[in-house]
Amino acid sequence: MRKITILLAAIMLSLSAVAQQEPHTWKIIPQVGLTASKFNKDATMRLAFVLLYGYAPYNYDGNYDNNESYYSPDGSGSPFYFSQSKAKSGFTIGAEAQYQFNKIFGLSVGAFYAQQGVKWNLKGFKEDIKGTDINGEEKIFYQIAFKDNFFLNYNTLDIPILANFYVWKGLALKAGLEPQITLNQKVNGEYVIDIDGTESVGNASEYNLCLLGLSLPVGVSYEYNNVIFDLRYHLGLTNIENNNAYYNTDHRSQMLTLTVGYKL
Repeated sequence: MRKITILLAAIMLSLSAVAQQEPHTWKIIPQVGLTASKFNKDATMRLAFVLLYGYAPYNYDGNYDNNESYYSPDGSGSPFYFSQSKAKSGFTIGAEAQYQFNKIFGLSVGAFYAQQGVKWNLKGFKEDIKGTDINGEEKIFYQIAFKDNFFLNYNTLDIPILANFYVWKGLALKAGLEPQITLNQKVNGEYVIDIDGTESVGNASEYNLCLLGLSLPVGVSYEYNNVIFDLRYHLGLTNIENNNAYYNTDHRSQMLTLTVGYKL
């Protein structure tokens, strides 16, 4: 037992000795890197305009009229939507200021612009929308075709507040809290509706994202000659959609960032 205690004490002393962090100093660390983001569960992409409610005209005569009444081909009146969202890539850029209390522990605060979002792989998808008209006859009301994939793109200002623990040479473990401000948002992608050979272009309805959010960043970094490689996982703690958003779902952001920085 005594030998184990001595060994553990020696390990702790060696960790303190090799951390190589200068106590009671401030450092600025500009960083740039890549992001991969998604939601904690499937995000639903809702089609705007004619397919927002999956409707087609009552008196279907081959001429589409925006002012006519609409009819739900499946009789349910439920929205026409797609799920099975995938992770989306982007980039991030920003800087952190770090104060080193001792050789082991430092505290940092930063500001980062980050590209986040989700992706729906819909390119090449086609489907005939069938239903029964007012006369009881079954027919194809229209065909929907996707020429591109769809993306929900939103950009955020992230403010990470982190505790940094240097455990071996330039290797640090970090965790903290990260307020997040949504700067802008956009659903990108178009689909084509074909009604008896007449095509019209539509897009997806916009998401109703919250302005403010909070996430839990945890990660690891390695420093060599003032160059820092940083890998973090950002776990969303709050619902990213407003309560009045479609379906009132509880979507939380998940983002992985890999950055390289330089300690000034």
